[in-house]
Amino acid sequence: MNIKTDILNYYMHELTSEELANFDNLTEENIRLIVNRIWHNFLSSDFKLGESFKFLGTFLSPIELIEDDNIMGRDEGYIRLISSEDLSFTADEMDLITDIDWTKTKKLYLPIHFKGKSFYIKGGLNFKALMVANYGEGVISPAVDYAKENNSVILYDAAYEAYISEPDVPHTIYECEGARTCAIELRSFSKNAGFTGVRLGFTVIPKDLKSGDVTLHSLWARRHGTKFNGAPYIVQRAGEAVYSEAGQKQTGEQIAYYMNNAKTILEGLKSAGYTVSGGVNAPYIWLKTPDKMTSWEFFDYLLEKANVVGTPGSGFGPSGEGYFRLTAFGSYENTVKALERIKAL
Repeated sequence: MNIKTDILNYYMHELTSEELANFDNLTEENIRLIVNRIWHNFLSSDFKLGESFKFLGTFLSPIELIEDDNIMGRDEGYIRLISSEDLSFTADEMDLITDIDWTKTKKLYLPIHFKGKSFYIKGGLNFKALMVANYGEGVISPAVDYAKENNSVILYDAAYEAYISEPDVPHTIYECEGARTCAIELRSFSKNAGFTGVRLGFTVIPKDLKSGDVTLHSLWARRHGTKFNGAPYIVQRAGEAVYSEAGQKQTGEQIAYYMNNAKTILEGLKSAGYTVSGGVNAPYIWLKTPDKMTSWEFFDYLLEKANVVGTPGSGFGPSGEGYFRLTAFGSYENTVKALERIKAL
């Protein structure tokens, strides 16, 4: 994946016939001029402060980009990512974006529009990136606006909702204005109550969600009633206990324990000189692999030299290449021991 591919995938209409005919032979200077033109047209047409707009950013926040446009960059010149600041801009930040001269920056970034009729959103930090700032009443999401305009359905995974700690991050997609007409939310007890092997969850399908005059709620109820007799009674009672006063206290303590592990990993890796993120609204920490190692090369290196295992970022798609995920789901003692081994490398 490179920026020329994304230009062809998303912004072919911005190319002149001459640029299109000679696209494979365009120089870096040519590409930069095209990117500059794309941003100019995008900002002047779709991007208006205070209104929702139809894209997921693939660039760092404007402040970071101005101060150091090499942050989190990759060899091919840019990285596709979602930052917690991508879609929430002040007027001053808006001016900064407008003033960026993409012919002179070290790295290139593109605004990427949605494609297709349905899409999947992971909860926690990623969902924060889909939110536009709160203008007036309610919270507006460009994903919700897109779904409503294009007759799409959002499948929102809220499995990690209990780990959200920042006050401005929504705990359900239905905090977004209009989401009841276009979103299905998936909930699980696996992460908040340790039900990983027990298997219990539920699906929220609002009666406002319709295809024509047919409610998806009634279709799902019929399908569910025909094909599934429900979770075992003892498992249902365990799920019920999660919502009791004692259950909420116990799960809260468990979540706090894991998030303390996450904080320990985050701060420890930072002190060791790694570029890290995460560990705030989810129990996972991401680090940039050192010395330009691939995700799997770093996996092998960590396993062989430190006897520590994690998850290669490339398993999450091409944009995860060069990154590595560590989990906070473990004992504090093992977390500290693993961290010491990594720092000793």
